Amino acid sequence: MPRLHPRRWLATLLLLLAPLTATLAQPPPAGAIEPQADEVMRAWCNLLQRAQRLQLRMTITSRHETAWMRQETTTVLQLARETPNRLAVVGLNPRPGRIDLLVDGTDLAGFVPQLNKFTRRPAPATLDEIIQAPLFAKLFTDPLAHAVCLELFERDPYTSAMEGVTAGRYVGREEIAGVPCHRLHYTQEEFDWDVWIQADGAPLQRRVAFDLAKGLRAKLAAADEATRNLMTPKELSLTFDASDWRLDAPLAPELFRFTPPANAQRDDPLFDRLLKPGAETPAAEPTPEAADQALLGKPAPTFKLEQLAGGSFNLADQRGKILILDFWATWCGPCKRSLPMLTELAATFRDQGVLFRAVNQEEPAETVRGFLDTLKLDCPVLLDPDGAVGERYRVTAIPKTVLIGPDGTVQAIHVGFAPDIKQTLTGQIQALLAGKKLAGE
Repeated sequence: MPRLHPRRWLATLLLLLAPLTATLAQPPPAGAIEPQADEVMRAWCNLLQRAQRLQLRMTITSRHETAWMRQETTTVLQLARETPNRLAVVGLNPRPGRIDLLVDGTDLAGFVPQLNKFTRRPAPATLDEIIQAPLFAKLFTDPLAHAVCLELFERDPYTSAMEGVTAGRYVGREEIAGVPCHRLHYTQEEFDWDVWIQADGAPLQRRVAFDLAKGLRAKLAAADEATRNLMTPKELSLTFDASDWRLDAPLAPELFRFTPPANAQRDDPLFDRLLKPGAETPAAEPTPEAADQALLGKPAPTFKLEQLAGGSFNLADQRGKILILDFWATWCGPCKRSLPMLTELAATFRDQGVLFRAVNQEEPAETVRGFLDTLKLDCPVLLDPDGAVGERYRVTAIPKTVLIGPDGTVQAIHVGFAPDIKQTLTGQIQALLAGKKLAGE
């Protein structure tokens, strides 16, 4: 699945959650929760509330798909707490803006791996003080991730979980990763969510899944047709999978202790700035627009890919030619409109040293062949099975068309479908053929 820009997911999610704060203060109406659903949820929350120590792995998966893009991002965290004042939130996979927090009862340490910088200060006396500290909220990339993880550390997890709920019901028994679970479904004004709680043994939470599409569709109802077509989600979801549970088992002191990595620098002023209202997490990725600007006029990232028709294509062998790269996928509606145009355009310049390659993003060859056969389209396709080349070209949305000049530098970038893309590229190619440069001068 294409790796598209997490900041765009976050922007959409924050748009959706903007009015949520008013809703969260309300408890469920009387009788809105089915008794069986309430019994299962209370069993889980009571277990969590009684636990003096816990440890788990939390995998957070966000998915966002529209007619023109598909995005999936994953965050893996190790979470642990022990009363009265030990806590650990540590990222287990690289991600922009990641901050780790470790409190060992004596010291509180915050660490930004991408900068290799940390802060150390006295530990608060209680878990309540720790989770209310501004740094705790900075650990999470979106409000729901903060809310779900906060519930694991709060004194009253049931009240926290039920805030804003308007109805709840028992769905039935299902398995999560081979574990039999009770599935519960809850409704809120802006979104719906489901929770899976272990049915046998301790009633541990195994998954929470938020369907966020409802709220965004409602917001888009008053928008113009073009905006609705562009933004209406096929899927907009956030899923939390909990595994490797340890509840009230002895926890190693090292789990909460921060040991600075080699060459790490203590930077208390950095964290002081970070904790100011409105401050952004450091080391965040550049915006897509800034990433594209950084490519213009620079040597095109090199690659070698297999061709759908057989053989391989090496960018390094194309020096002296003008190359059109179009990053696309079969599920992308706008790609279906742009590919025939680009194929036709390339044919008109074939005898002038202009090449066209459609770089498919992370799909099997059989899927691509079937798609081309259905469209009766004959175009040269390169297969980027793991999206690695797409990442080098900062592909955050498709279609994305990159024009490379005879000198091997990126001369123009076009993101998304435009009805006049053929005319625009024609003018740009003619300028390059005339020896002009579009970028880098």
